[in-house]
Amino acid sequence: MRKYFVILILFLIIFIVNTAFPKEVPYTLEDRDRMIRLEIKINEMDKRFEQIDKRFEQIDKRFEQVFTFLWILTTIFIAITTATLGFAFWDRKRV
Repeated sequence: MRKYFVILILFLIIFIVNTAFPKEVPYTLEDRDRMIRLEIKINEMDKRFEQIDKRFEQIDKRFEQVFTFLWILTTIFIAITTATLGFAFWDRKRV
């Protein structure tokens, strides 16, 4: 009886150890389709990011134009102020 019990225990240990190892799952057609859909979505996201980058570049150019325009206005204001003050001092010395 003990001999059968030992054989049964050994058989169970071998069976349990054998099932404990992971079995390699083959790459299925569903996995392939899922990867294709994932690649398509990633490509669409890349296109969206490129569009967003182009939009940011346009906004940067617009800010640069506004900044340049403000510098031009500041320069004109300084020139007019300097000319007015210069004329006032020149006219005062003449009298």
